Amino acid sequence: MEEQKRKYQRFPIELTASFIGCGYTESTRCVVSEISARGIVLNLSLERELEPGKNLLLEIDVPQEETSVSAVANLKWVKKADGEGDHNYRAGVKLTLIKDEGMQKLMDYAYQSILEKENKPDS
Repeated sequence: MEEQKRKYQRFPIELTASFIGCGYTESTRCVVSEISARGIVLNLSLERELEPGKNLLLEIDVPQEETSVSAVANLKWVKKADGEGDHNYRAGVKLTLIKDEGMQKLMDYAYQSILEKENKPDS
């Protein structure tokens, strides 16, 4: 049985974001698809693959919030997204610098998203 390295449970989420870093000098759009207490998973459509070990500056948009959440993250892994074309990737990042209030906004949004899905009547 394969042992999990993950220390923190991940939660599904969908937030738009942008990043600078890893050779991308202009703001590049991406989607946050999962969140945990220490990291996030990004869905990216890029011309070139990112290099693990590098840092990214993230700006994450949270609905109903006036300002985005800023964070510095270290790129831990990058994988081609299954069946998504040649330029689509999934990347795991560890949040290395984020204000407590920013992390709270992200986790509150994730929690509310989970509650809404659980309370949604079956179609």
